[in-house]
Amino acid sequence: MKRFLLLFLLTLVLFTFAENAFATSEEQPYKDVFITISTSSQGGGWYPFGGAIGAIWEKYLPGITVTVQTSAGTPHNLMLLEQKMAEIAFLTADIGYLKYEGIGDFEGKAYRGMRTLYNFMGGPLYLIVSEDSLIKTPLDLRGKRVGIGPLGGASLNIIAEALFDIYGLKEGDMSFFRGGRMDRAEALKDGRVDAGIFWVNLGSAVIMDLLASGFTIVPLTNEYVKKIVEKYPYYVGFTITKDSYNLAEDINSIGTIPFIACDASFDEDLAYNLTKTFFNHLNEIAEMYPPEKGLSIEDGIRSIVVPLHRGSEKFFMEKGLIQ
Repeated sequence: MKRFLLLFLLTLVLFTFAENAFATSEEQPYKDVFITISTSSQGGGWYPFGGAIGAIWEKYLPGITVTVQTSAGTPHNLMLLEQKMAEIAFLTADIGYLKYEGIGDFEGKAYRGMRTLYNFMGGPLYLIVSEDSLIKTPLDLRGKRVGIGPLGGASLNIIAEALFDIYGLKEGDMSFFRGGRMDRAEALKDGRVDAGIFWVNLGSAVIMDLLASGFTIVPLTNEYVKKIVEKYPYYVGFTITKDSYNLAEDINSIGTIPFIACDASFDEDLAYNLTKTFFNHLNEIAEMYPPEKGLSIEDGIRSIVVPLHRGSEKFFMEKGLIQ
C-alpha cells in the first residue's frame, strides 16, 4: 500500500511537472526576441496604432519586446525596412507597390524582398469644397486653387495625381497650395483655396470639423472609380459611409489599403504568430486604437499588392481565406 501510494505521488508530481512545462512553453514561446515597428510621426495615426499592436504582441507572446519607432512616413519606413533597421514597417499600398516593382520614383530600385504580413483599415480620398461651390466633380477643378500635400507628402500627392490623370487634368490646369492636413483645412476656411484634397481614415476629426463648418465632399462617379482602379492596381473603390460623418447618403470615392510589411527573411513561425495574435484580439486593438474598429480578418488580405509572407500566408490559409 505504501509502495502504491509512493508510486501514485511520484506519477502525480511528474504529470504536474510535465503539465507546467508544457504550459510554460505555450505562454512563453520566444526568448529575447526584439521587434522594431517603424510607424509615423508622433502626431500621425500610425504611431499610436503601432503602440496598440506592440502591446498585444507583448501581452500574448511573452518573450517578445516591441519598440515603436517614429518616422517620416512610408518612404522613410521603406528605407528602414530594406536596410534592416526595422523588422516591421507600416506602408501605404501605392508606395509599397511602386517600390516592390521598382517603377515610378523607384525606377531601377526594386525591393523584391518585401513581404506583406497583413493589411489594416484604409482611408478614402476626400475632395472637399464649400457647400455653395460650383465644383460638383473633379472636372470642375480647372482654373481653381487646390490644396494638396507638401512636397515629400508622397502618398496624398500620388493619389491626387491618379485622380487628376483619370479626369484628364494637367498640372497647368490648376494652381496648388501645398501644406499639411491642418494647413489645407485652414486654407479652405479662409478662402485661399477652392478645394482641398485629403486622405485620412473614416471618422477623421479634420473632416468632421470641415463638414460642420459649411463644407461638403464631392463624390466620384462609379465610371471614374472603375477607371482609376483598373489603371492603378494599388487603389480600390472606397465608400465614405453616411454614418461615419452623419451624411445624408454614402459617397463614392477611391482609397488605398495600408499594410504591415516585413522582409522575406523574417522568421516564418514568428510571422505566423504575430498575424494570428493580431487577428485573435481585434476587439482589444480597437479599444486602444478606435480607427481600426470594424477591421475583420477578411480585410487583412483585401487588395494585396505585395506578396504575403509565408508565415502570414499560412495563417490566412488556415482560415480558409486563400488556397
